[in-house]
Amino acid sequence: MAVLWIVAALVILVAGLSASVRSDVQSTASLRDQVAMRALAEGAVLLAMRDLSAGKGAAALPLETSISLGGTPIRIRMASAAGWLDINTAPPERLERLLAHIGGLDRREAQVLAARIVDWRDPDTVATPGGAEDEAYESAGSVYRTRGERFATPEDLLQVLGVSFEVFDRIRGFVTTEGSGDGVLDARSAPQALLEAMGESALPAGSFNAAGVPPEFLGAGNALRVEARISAGGRREYVHVAWIRINAASEGSLPIEVLRTEPPTFWTSTD
Repeated sequence: MAVLWIVAALVILVAGLSASVRSDVQSTASLRDQVAMRALAEGAVLLAMRDLSAGKGAAALPLETSISLGGTPIRIRMASAAGWLDINTAPPERLERLLAHIGGLDRREAQVLAARIVDWRDPDTVATPGGAEDEAYESAGSVYRTRGERFATPEDLLQVLGVSFEVFDRIRGFVTTEGSGDGVLDARSAPQALLEAMGESALPAGSFNAAGVPPEFLGAGNALRVEARISAGGRREYVHVAWIRINAASEGSLPIEVLRTEPPTFWTSTD
């Protein structure tokens, strides 16, 4: 009987090790696939930007195209970064609407967080009504303090007193730190949900130069949001997003500048 128990224990141990090995192999394969997809996506984004800056077929933004690398089709969408709400320049009213309609907060909560976002970025030390400066952060036991300057990335919102991971996760796809600089929302590029949240459409269609690149994108501090999508099997897609600036042609400057890239995500179609 003891021998049978030992054999049974060994069988369970071997089965566990086998499952662990299979899991490790699958994890390694998954990681390898993600690395490959990221390399393909980054390459496709740069090729698309090269074609745009060279004037190959671009007529207006947003622009959708497809690129094949290594036999893998990659869908590209380029849009003005001004289509996303710039948290560095957005007035409190727009931040409130974002937090209420997309963030899922009630009106009072949205007003408070909007005021705190403004206080976090403004240079003074006087709290706006409902807002918070360093003293409030200290009283709340927060390790963060207001910066008194621009948000470097949307993730900086998590340092604002009261902004939870849940709220940030809901609004992160609708905000940027690379907007137009004047707070104007580009209705041509903005996600429909953001336009509905703002209750407006703005920015009439602008003129494009002979190369197909909008003059306002050439060295004016504005940027493009470039999204690459690769099929990951079934209804899943690997999504890579880069924020890029096209620089005006000048000696010693690169034609394009990658401002930042977002963490890659997987998106599943519900169609």
